[in-house]
Amino acid sequence: METTTKTFSTVHESLEALKVDIATAVSDAGVSDDELAKEVLVNKIIAVIVGHSKPEAKKQKAGVEDDYIIVEIDHSKSKADFFAEAGLDYKNPRITEEHLHLDPTKGIERRKIYFQKMKKSFSTKTGKKVVVDAGRKSLTLIEMLVLAKILRKERPDLVEKYWFVTFELEILGESGDPCAVVLYLDDGEYKLDLLKLAGDWSDGCCVLSSERVSSESTEALVH
Repeated sequence: METTTKTFSTVHESLEALKVDIATAVSDAGVSDDELAKEVLVNKIIAVIVGHSKPEAKKQKAGVEDDYIIVEIDHSKSKADFFAEAGLDYKNPRITEEHLHLDPTKGIERRKIYFQKMKKSFSTKTGKKVVVDAGRKSLTLIEMLVLAKILRKERPDLVEKYWFVTFELEILGESGDPCAVVLYLDDGEYKLDLLKLAGDWSDGCCVLSSERVSSESTEALVH
C-alpha cells in the first residue's frame, strides 16, 4: 500500500508540474484570461495526456465486434457463375437469380465486407440498426455469394463459429413471412437459407454489412 501511495503521489506531483508548465506556455503566447479560461484548457490537455479523454476516438458499439475482409466483385460474370463459385451444398429454392442484381457499368468493384459479431441475442430491428449506425449497407446477394466462396476456401474456421445474416433482401418464405438470408455450416455442408425476421437472433450470429473501397486502396484483397 505504501508503494502504491508513493507512486500515485509521484504521478500527481508530475502532473501538477506539467500543469504549471502548460499554464506558463499559454501566458507566454499572449493569451489573456478574458480570451481563454486557462484552467479549463490546462485540465483538458492533462486529461488527454493521461488518457481520460480521447477526442475524435471512434467508440465501439456496445455488444458488437467488427472484423472485415476486402473482396472484388466482377459484374461481367453471369448470375449462374456467382452461384456456382459459391460452392454451396444447399440453397433455399426461394433464393433465385432474380434477387441477384448485376451492374456491368461497375466492372470490377471492390467492397469491404464487415462481420459484426453480436455478443448477445438481438432482434431484427437491433441488427438493422447496427448496420445503419455504422454508416454501411446490408450485404446484397452477390456479396453473400462471394463471401460464401471465400469463407469456404480461406476461412472455414469462421463458419464453424458463426451464422452470417444479411437483412438486405427480406425474401418471402414458404409461409409468406419476410425472411433474412443466412449462411451457415451444418454437418459439414455450406447452406444458404431463409429465416423469419420475427423473433430474436442468437449471439452466434454475425450481422453482415459492406461499403465501397477505392480502387486505389492498398489494403489486401481476399480472393
